[in-house]
Amino acid sequence: MKDGLVFLSGKVSDDKNYHIKFRNAEEYLTKNGFTVLNPILPETHLLSYRDYIDLGLTLLSKASMLVQLDECDSRGCLLEEAYAIAVDMPIVKYEDIVAIINHLV
Repeated sequence: MKDGLVFLSGKVSDDKNYHIKFRNAEEYLTKNGFTVLNPILPETHLLSYRDYIDLGLTLLSKASMLVQLDECDSRGCLLEEAYAIAVDMPIVKYEDIVAIINHLV
């Protein structure tokens, strides 16, 4: 089901704590009613860069919204952002979602 699925996008290559960042965002969004597609799976470290990009784009194609965890300046993040723009998918900053949720609580 595509409706309600959000895809997490963020820096991986230059962030040694990317696993924690993605996991924390997934847990927070799930706790607040989102269904999350997290491209950081336990096995992804075994993939080549190209295979990882292919996997991410496949997951992104199933989502209804792209959630950016940080500044989008990595090659993978820019590619995900370009895909979302090309298919008219909403792009939202994670910090904006957190601020809205915190304002509502």
